[in-house]
Amino acid sequence: MATDIIIQTAILLLTLAIVFAIQYVPKQTLTKHRTDHRATTQTQRHLSRATQLLCRAKSNPQKDQSQTLAKTAITEIEKALSLFPKDPTPHILKSLALDLLGHKGSALRSLDLALAFPRVKSLSEKERVEALVRRAELKLAVNKRRRVDSAVSDLEEAVKVSDKEGETKTKAFCLLGVCYELKGMREESRKAFVEALKLEPASTLARQGLERLPWYTSTQKPSRPIICEVGAKSFSQVRSLSSRPVDLVATGNKGENPDDALMLACAKSADEPLCFFCIVTALLQW
Repeated sequence: MATDIIIQTAILLLTLAIVFAIQYVPKQTLTKHRTDHRATTQTQRHLSRATQLLCRAKSNPQKDQSQTLAKTAITEIEKALSLFPKDPTPHILKSLALDLLGHKGSALRSLDLALAFPRVKSLSEKERVEALVRRAELKLAVNKRRRVDSAVSDLEEAVKVSDKEGETKTKAFCLLGVCYELKGMREESRKAFVEALKLEPASTLARQGLERLPWYTSTQKPSRPIICEVGAKSFSQVRSLSSRPVDLVATGNKGENPDDALMLACAKSADEPLCFFCIVTALLQW
């Protein structure tokens, strides 16, 4: 008799548990889903407003109006952060707004938050590369001497992560060239600027970087600088541009565009010191 009562009680409790699960759990799950969806929608709305305000702030020539727009954008960003604090996008937008206001140190801290784990996992490859390059740029602006090593780490990671050619990757190589130049690493600096020219032959920053570097890396001045990787069609044109004697080594494709071939030119020789005079002269007069 006692056994039957225990069994019936157990069956009753199991039935009540099943009814509770059917009635309550789905409603709770649905409510949570609706809440998350509503919060996501509100966050996107705030970020959209902030983006529009930042665009207007950047294009506004009046400093007072520009700063007012940037402050309003920060207000929208803070609302988005209150809803989704783990989202890296608001921190990136906040960094842009703070930079417009001249608060570079605070802008740098916002990017640190965006690139911190686990937020960084939510960023796409493009967003991550752009954030790394932007953070390196801010580090150099805040204190280039003390933060140059940290900036190099960011830029090297950005170049390594990015598989696509574009303006951001070109900028990363240019900034790397500047960092190596600050560290006295002239050969690494030259290579970085040359890589930037390969990606964007018209890059002013890369050209200016090469112009700042010494013509050669030795105290002995080479008598006949060598230009390599120049297309066959460029030989006579390069000779006419330079008043110095030039040895031309045909390593480029014969059908290569002369302009592109010349931009890809790299002064190097196994027997003589490096010299950039002819490259810079050609680039400036081309």
